[in-house]
Amino acid sequence: MYSMLRLIAAVWPFGLCILAPAHAATFVVTRGDDPAPGACVVGDCSLREAMLAAQATPSADTITLAAGVYNVTRGALVTVGGVTIAGAGPDATHIVTTTAASRFEGSAAPALVLQDLRLTTASDAVRLSAGALTLRNVTMPSSSNAVGIDDEDGTVSITIEASRIAGIVGGNGAHVDVRVRDSTLSVLGATGVTGTYEVDHARFEGHPTTPAMVLIGGIRAHVRDSIVSGYGRPLEVIGVSNAIDARFTRTRFSANTGPMIGSGGGMVTFDDSEFRGHVVDNAHLQQPAVLRVDDGVAWRFNRVLFAGHRGGGGGGVDGAVIGVLPGGNLVMTNVTFADNTFRSGVSGGVGHVVGVRSTATDPAIAWIFHATMRRATSLTAATPGSLLTVDGAGSSARLFNTILDGTCAFSSGGGVLQAVGNLESTGTTCGLVAADNDTGVPAAQLRLGSLADVGGFAQAFLPATGSVAIDAAHPTWCLFGMGLDQRRHLRPSGGVACDIGAIETGTLADAIFASLFD
Repeated sequence: MYSMLRLIAAVWPFGLCILAPAHAATFVVTRGDDPAPGACVVGDCSLREAMLAAQATPSADTITLAAGVYNVTRGALVTVGGVTIAGAGPDATHIVTTTAASRFEGSAAPALVLQDLRLTTASDAVRLSAGALTLRNVTMPSSSNAVGIDDEDGTVSITIEASRIAGIVGGNGAHVDVRVRDSTLSVLGATGVTGTYEVDHARFEGHPTTPAMVLIGGIRAHVRDSIVSGYGRPLEVIGVSNAIDARFTRTRFSANTGPMIGSGGGMVTFDDSEFRGHVVDNAHLQQPAVLRVDDGVAWRFNRVLFAGHRGGGGGGVDGAVIGVLPGGNLVMTNVTFADNTFRSGVSGGVGHVVGVRSTATDPAIAWIFHATMRRATSLTAATPGSLLTVDGAGSSARLFNTILDGTCAFSSGGGVLQAVGNLESTGTTCGLVAADNDTGVPAAQLRLGSLADVGGFAQAFLPATGSVAIDAAHPTWCLFGMGLDQRRHLRPSGGVACDIGAIETGTLADAIFASLFD
């Protein structure tokens, strides 16, 4: 017994250090300047001194800042381990860094949380090579990079909540995970071998010369319930070693001045979304207003509205709204086109809505199921290509159960490869076989009415009673698009056939997938 007590006494101090619990510490910043660092003591502690004190503790700590301005002038604020820097709100607490090197930097995969403050920087606000960053109720005015990732071998996780970030969020990393919720951003982009983007209820407010989102590498992205407005390039995707897989759900694109583009490989899908009022600027006079489909990325649109666009033309790209180039891949289901044409002053434009350019050795794919396409009211019934143009032989342009209230135009051997169940009014310019389609339909028999809210995410044309589109579709193609129309109503409503076009009349909303968990 005595021997045991002597042993305990001998190791007690050492054992106490090992067994003592690691408690998180709270450091209160009381001065707004950035002196040569000393100890962080009560009543005399700068932000830098508080961060150095936090480095010396083994657990995650909290640094609090009251209302006021805190200047950082002595270079980087290095984060080691876990630390939360909490202010009194972005209108009250303001951190100002005055040199490019004065920024928050992560070391040894830290977990840094910035919340309830405003951060104004000369260059990068935060720079990470690895680790996790959370911005919660943070405002960052414009800077070259708000959040930078600068290690191609690193794994970085970024979470942005209830914040307003005017600079660029992005960089290079081996694996990049980004979560954005209830925030306003300018540019979101990262180059990653792998990675995920999850964006919910975000607003991208843009610049005519920058993209809103750039996805490069093996990125999987899902953007929901968001708005993208005012960009020269709303989206740019570049699949490298791994293919891009991006999905946009219930997202509105408005007043952008140039098209989305993509290359390299992968797929981009839009569900229950809207594109409205894009007008190309002078820098994009030879580009479509919404999308340029190049060889590589496959584009999918389900239950989407395209309205009020004014695109460019010429330069080897047809289509004022969507241009499909050789090798391009486009599939659209339950979509509506309304009031689309070229911007004033555009010369050499071909095709006022969708243009397909193909070659015999590099064909383009453009498949359209259950669309309602109406020419702009500013165009006459005789305007060539007011809806669809196909230039060049070898394209795979196919139309199924679609209302074509306008004209088509073809050149250099182009044409529609397959067309079943369509309705063309008022002429016969689309080359549809009469045995499989209804052509030359008088305008009075369409009975489509005006573009309006008829249920669903975006506006559409609702055929009135007596419309020739009702119960006239080819049944083989009725179930494309999960058997739902543009507003997620079930097809068909009755009888043996569904309706031609994007909307199914006389039916109820889909109850099974009403919560969109499909």
